[in-house]
Amino acid sequence: MKSEVLLSPEARAASYEFGPILIDTSSRQIWRNGDIVAVPSKAFDILVYLAARPDSTVPKEELINAVWKDMFVSEDSLVHSMSVLRRALGDDSANPQLIITVPRRGYRLRGPVRTLFEPPSEDSTMIGKPAAAERGTEVSVPAQPLPVPSRWSLLWILLPLAFVLLLLARDFWGPTLQPRGAILFTQSALQGSPLASGGILSPDSRYMVFVARDHEAAQPRLYLKQMDSPEVRAVAGTEGASDPFWSPASDMIGFFANGELKTVDLRGDLPKAVAAVPVSSGGGAWSSTGPILFSDWQTGLYRVDPSGGSVTAVTTVNRPAGELVQKLPQFLPDGRHFLFFVRSAAEGQTGSYVGSLDAPKRTRILAPSNSPVIYSPPGYLLYVQDDILMAQRFDAARLEASGKPMMLARNVSAPGDADGKMISASANLLTFRSGANTQQLTWFERSGQRAGSITVPNVLRSPVFSPDQKQLLAMDGEPRMWMVDLQRNAATRLEGEGTYPLWSPDGGHIAFESHSHLILYLRNIVGSAQDEVLANDSERKTLNDWSPVGNYLLYTSLSPTTRLDLMLLPMSGSKKPVPLLRTPFNESQGRISPNGQWISYVSDESGTPEVYVQRFPSLGDKRIVSIGGGVEPMWRKDGKELFYLSPEYSIVSVSFAPGASPVIGRPKPLFRAPVNTSTSRNHYAVTPDGQRFLINVEDQSSYLSPITVMVNWTEALETR
Repeated sequence: MKSEVLLSPEARAASYEFGPILIDTSSRQIWRNGDIVAVPSKAFDILVYLAARPDSTVPKEELINAVWKDMFVSEDSLVHSMSVLRRALGDDSANPQLIITVPRRGYRLRGPVRTLFEPPSEDSTMIGKPAAAERGTEVSVPAQPLPVPSRWSLLWILLPLAFVLLLLARDFWGPTLQPRGAILFTQSALQGSPLASGGILSPDSRYMVFVARDHEAAQPRLYLKQMDSPEVRAVAGTEGASDPFWSPASDMIGFFANGELKTVDLRGDLPKAVAAVPVSSGGGAWSSTGPILFSDWQTGLYRVDPSGGSVTAVTTVNRPAGELVQKLPQFLPDGRHFLFFVRSAAEGQTGSYVGSLDAPKRTRILAPSNSPVIYSPPGYLLYVQDDILMAQRFDAARLEASGKPMMLARNVSAPGDADGKMISASANLLTFRSGANTQQLTWFERSGQRAGSITVPNVLRSPVFSPDQKQLLAMDGEPRMWMVDLQRNAATRLEGEGTYPLWSPDGGHIAFESHSHLILYLRNIVGSAQDEVLANDSERKTLNDWSPVGNYLLYTSLSPTTRLDLMLLPMSGSKKPVPLLRTPFNESQGRISPNGQWISYVSDESGTPEVYVQRFPSLGDKRIVSIGGGVEPMWRKDGKELFYLSPEYSIVSVSFAPGASPVIGRPKPLFRAPVNTSTSRNHYAVTPDGQRFLINVEDQSSYLSPITVMVNWTEALETR
């Protein structure tokens, strides 16, 4: 999305040049000495604003009001964006050559700025009709940068010669694990829109679709690239998109957005809704025989006609047998059989399976693997082992793998549960991404200023403070539990596996779930007694909160019929779980108020996850807290303030005055938190006074990892 900056109409169409820097505002691209420089959207806006005022020092407040005109942000946001901009431009903050900081005043550019006026690119169009935008006009990335000669033209001139040389040499670097094929190009993050998926190739190899996410607008959308052109276009009407997949004829794209399965064609029409889908959708596939198959990873795979109509179950997650997830369906060439991935708590059952639209039988096709398998014509299975991309021959008619696995490339990201790093292949093209997402627990002041990080040996998620605020419980991705001594900044791994741990109110016990066995346990952390079983059934459970006096555990249970429900587990008597909120909608992330009289939670009953409060434990007097969406509510210790995460990744504050008729204040954004709100119970913890936040910060560099596109990758395999 193109963020509007407060410039004159003439300046919006201008290009600026100063020193080694060239800025094109129509394409929103920056070059340094002829090389494209990638910067976030707000950093670009800052540079344009300064370039439009070359002879003056721009005050900080003026910059903030111009660039963040629709948002409340602190000066720290400006300082951070300026630091990012300087690093990208190669400008040393200690000895700046490009951007000067004027102490206590603002910023200005060093040296003369030349303004170059050029007409907007004729290629700045979108597929489909542009939807109304709140913050500017949507455009595609143009095919040609303005005054700088395009390297793409040289690439397409030299590419045939490169192919001839490769065919003559036939030396594909096997022993060193270099990619076994020619690198056609890499698709980098777009200006202000980091990549949020891998590149999904059309069956005819003519197109690649991917998801990019504007961190400022917090809106992912689809982008389309025609493979014989450098142009990349935004697909209109696809805000909120995830998990794209192609029609067999390569003329339509299916995707998921805002609780719906949708399709869009390449002729220019806006997307059409096909079916309502759950929040927990896990990918889709389009059969050559007609139907679309999609995943609700909580319950199974479903089929629907592309024109809409009834939705029919094809497979079911077998929870009594330990199955947890079914996702990423992909049709084989006959259009009736399909691959899909199963994650199971039962030993040796996780892996990729073959299913059929015509029979319930399923067969695992490879040894247990945590990496989903991708089928590629003319007959290969692709998967990631450790960080190595492997290929194995596969007979799609006999549904059998054969031969030994062959190595294609290393440092490749396996398709994950939430990060969308897909591998895709057609008859002659292959796409993948490198690297992995990482997080770090970082302290933030209420103003949004960073205040240091916690040094731990693993990436830790879902942090919870001990009652005395001296220790921290968290989990890693194995999943295993960790305890962090906040005073000594030392982390200790607790014995055994465990997910979403909670402290008891007295700090002497922890509750957690065994990931493998779906059992809730209670552990005495000061003694050596055996863990006590609290709940043992076939449903996945996520611990949410412990009541202030210790008489209840609150957790989310995943039911095959009612989806996510809030359950209460009495900590005395029979200790039998009872439903607290069980509806056709998803209820999760429950938090009990410090006085034990209210509960905050998240429900999608409105079609969007929102934060609600009700009386506890009797329920009633239901109120909505968030506006426009919200997740992960947290109480301040005195119960007079609630916090939550907004869809724009902001920590939001809401005042709360309890009583016979509670008074709930208007939400006030505090600061933007660099997190992904889709992958954890809680990404942050708040101190008792509400002045500091410990946040599971997402490493944004993972979104800058480009999509690698290889051509003729199968030729090297066929010669083996």
